Formats: sequence, structure tokens, C-alpha cells
Amino acid sequence: MGLKRDAMRVVVAGQFPPPIGGQNICIQRMVHLLEKCPGCEVDHLKLEFTRSWSAARRFDAHKVTELFRVLGRLVKLRARGKIDAVIFPAGGPHRIAILRDLLLLPFIRLACSRVLLHFHAAGLAEKWGDRPSTFQSLGCWIYRICCREAIVITEFGRKDAACLGIEEIHLLPNYCEDWAGGVRSRVEKETITCLSIGHLCEDKGTPALLRAFGKIAGEFPQLHLRLVGEPIAPYSEEALMADREATGAKERIHGSGPLSGDALQDAYREGDLFVFSSVAPYESFGLVMVEAMQWSLPLVVTDWRANLSVAGEKFGGVVVEIDQGRDLADSLADSLRKAVLARGDWPQWGEQNRKYYESRYTEARFKDGIQAILGLPREESGEVPRGVRG
Repeated sequence: MGLKRDAMRVVVAGQFPPPIGGQNICIQRMVHLLEKCPGCEVDHLKLEFTRSWSAARRFDAHKVTELFRVLGRLVKLRARGKIDAVIFPAGGPHRIAILRDLLLLPFIRLACSRVLLHFHAAGLAEKWGDRPSTFQSLGCWIYRICCREAIVITEFGRKDAACLGIEEIHLLPNYCEDWAGGVRSRVEKETITCLSIGHLCEDKGTPALLRAFGKIAGEFPQLHLRLVGEPIAPYSEEALMADREATGAKERIHGSGPLSGDALQDAYREGDLFVFSSVAPYESFGLVMVEAMQWSLPLVVTDWRANLSVAGEKFGGVVVEIDQGRDLADSLADSLRKAVLARGDWPQWGEQNRKYYESRYTEARFKDGIQAILGLPREESGEVPRGVRG
């Protein structure tokens, strides 16, 4: 199919699921949303460097060959016609991902008029610090020359773009589709399902959450824990089973592996309390938190990086205070206990979270934002809006 006459041609680079992860899901949603925007011709530049989460952030021969495949795909896209803008996912604080960026971005910049660096993963500013090495200084220069603009998903993430010397920074939070369709009321049951969704590893707080559950399981015999996700190296299935066994309540801990589609929505629908226990140094935007808020779930959330910014200043739920001198499991246990004892407040908390989702994380809001950033015409008026500047 030929290019649309007078359309802005936008290429979104990145990987779609599988494997399932927040960044991959958001990149897929970006492409699908831009396909709905008037005046936009969108293409997807596949970056398939991570075949499974066991290979994430590790060097292997596949990543070298994939680098050349990506360049070949870029040449084919450019041969089809002018590319007005490329939205490219920043690799985050991991050396292998940064090296990928530095090798690809000069070619991408040559192939298009405008590159927007999209920060899904966070932590680059802390990783590089105030006294960058020679490699980091060179990296900053390449990022800055190739990308004059950046998209960040929280105010907290603004410093990652700023540390590269990028001055034009757009704030655009991620979105999720409205599967729930409105505030969801829950019938109080004999059992309570505490739901945790995402990668299972130490950075995401999985071992600490299991220990916390073991600490309070005797106090609340009606409490069950459901883990949706898969272990990420170096955390393993064997370590997960051992941690589950150590709780003394393994029969009340349920695992289902990663879920998507209707099965994932059923997990949210059947949950009673959502726990986001992440203390990952690269944590940028807990997409599963937003999905839980969309389903009117009360939250238990770690006060870590941008977590509370995503949940909202006055979210419905309990904060897990992070104290470097205290075991995370103890803090999680205290917060879970507090949340369960306040069960009567859950309907109000859930409604509060649903309203915050509607005010900030809907598809319509994201569409308005990306149209403004790219300078696409709005559907209603046909006018070209100004970009959202930082």
C-alpha cells in the first residue's frame, strides 16, 4: 500500500510482545493508536533484541545479528519514502542497551527528519552520575546530536533526558485501554485475593512480598496471594518455589505465569487488593498499577522512584515506606496488614483510583498528547496543535 498523500510519516521503533513487558506493550499501543490518528502514516521498525526475559540485558550473538537486521529494515522503510519522525525507545541504564542505542541512532538520524527519544526505562541519570566516564561523555554527545527531543512518562523521568543534554522534553504518561468500562463494585467474599502482576525477581520485590505474606498469613487465614508473571534471571523458578515453601502457607499462593488478553483481565476482575512491590533501580512507570486502578482496585504501593507519582498524590490504598535500614519484607507486611484491616474502605479506595485513571491515563488523553507533540491535526477541528514542551 502506498503512502498517504500529505500525511506525516512516523516510524515507531521497538519490540512488540512477546516477551510480555510494560515497554513492549506500550510500544505496541503507540503504533495502534497512531494508526487511528488523522494525517498520520505509521510504520513499525522492529527491534527484536530480547527473545526471552532470560536473555535480557545480556550480550549474545543474536543481538549482533539483530543489529544488522534492524539496519536492513530501516533501509527498506526509507526506500519507501521520506520519514518525518522516528520515536525510538531509550535503552535505559544498562550498558548493552545503551551500546545498541549508540550504534543505531546515527543511522536512524540520517534516515529521518526528526528523532524523539522515548524513555520507558529509567535510571540513566543515577547510573552515569555527575562525573561521566569517556564512554559516557561520548554517549551523551551521540544521544544529543541524534535526538533533539525526548518523551518522558513521569516528571521523575525528566532527569534522564536532561542528563544527556536534551532540552526539548515532552511529558506524556502511558495509557491503557478501558477494559473495565467504569467503576467496578466488588462483592465481599470469604477469601481475599492479593494480586501482584509483573516480572518476578528481587528488583520487583517478589522474594520480599513472599516473606511478607508468610509473616501475616497466620493473622489472616482468608488471605491468598496470586502472582502473575515469570521469573527473570538471576531469580529462577527454583528460587520462587523455595521462597513459596518458606512462607509456611504455600497452599494459599497461586502462580499462573504471564497472562494477556481476557485471561489478564479476569485476573484483575477477580482480585481484591493490588500490590506493587517494586524497588527496581530502572523502575519508571508501573503500567500494571494503572491497569489495576482502571479496574477499581485498592493499592499497596512502595514509595520508590515514580511509583507514588503514577498512583497519584492521594491514591486509594496504603504506602509501603522504604527504609534502607529495614527489611523490605517487614515494611510490606506492615502495609498489607494495615490494608487488610481497612477492608471496609476498599470500595471508596477503588472508586478513587478509577477516577484518577479516567483523569490521566485514558487512550483519548494520550492521543491528544501525542498529536500535540508530533504536530498532527486534531480530529475535531483539523487544526495542527502546538507540541507539549517541557
